[in-house]
Amino acid sequence: MSELISAQELERAAIFKQLTAEDVKQATKDIQLVKLKSGDELFHQGDAGDSIFFVVSGQLDVTLDVPGGGTCVVGRVGPNSVVGEMSLLLEQPRTASVVAAGDAELWKVSRDNFLESISWNERWANQFLFFMAQLLARRLAGMNDEIVDMVAQQQREEASVQWRQIEALRKHLYSVLEAQDFRGLDENDTAA
Repeated sequence: MSELISAQELERAAIFKQLTAEDVKQATKDIQLVKLKSGDELFHQGDAGDSIFFVVSGQLDVTLDVPGGGTCVVGRVGPNSVVGEMSLLLEQPRTASVVAAGDAELWKVSRDNFLESISWNERWANQFLFFMAQLLARRLAGMNDEIVDMVAQQQREEASVQWRQIEALRKHLYSVLEAQDFRGLDENDTAA
C-alpha cells in the first residue's frame, strides 16, 4: 500500500515548490507514497490516527457513520488537499472515514516523523504545517458561511411561520367580528 517517495515526486507539489534540494532530501525520508484503488478505505471513523495524508491525485469521499446505521458522504477532496489532520493534531481517533472515489495517490506522513521534523525545524514540515493551518482556516471560514446561511434561512422560516400565524389570527378575528355583526343585525331586525 505504501512506498518511499522520490525527490522528483515531491518537487511537483505546489506546497513544496520553495524547498531547497536539502529540504527535499529531508522530506523524502519522512514521506511515503500511498496508492489506492476505487473503493479502498484509507481509514475508518474511530480508528487511531497516527498519520496525515496529502492528496496528490484522485478523489476521496469523506463519510460519517450515521447513528442507527449507514453512512453519509459529507465531502469530497481532491489534489492538494489534506486528510487525517484532525487526528494528527488532536491525538484523537479519526472523526470521519475516507474512501477512494477512484484511483488515488497520497503522501503519508506519520505523526512521529512529522513531530520530529517540526522539532528539528525542518523547512518541509514547517511549510506543511502552514499549509494545514491555511486549509483549516478556509474550512472554518466555509463553515462560518454555512452557519450564517442556516441562521438566515431559519429566521426567514420563523418569520414566515409568524406571518402565517398572524394571518390565521386575523382571519379568525375577522370571522368572529363578522359573526357578531350578523348577530347584531339579526337582533336589530327582530327588535324592529
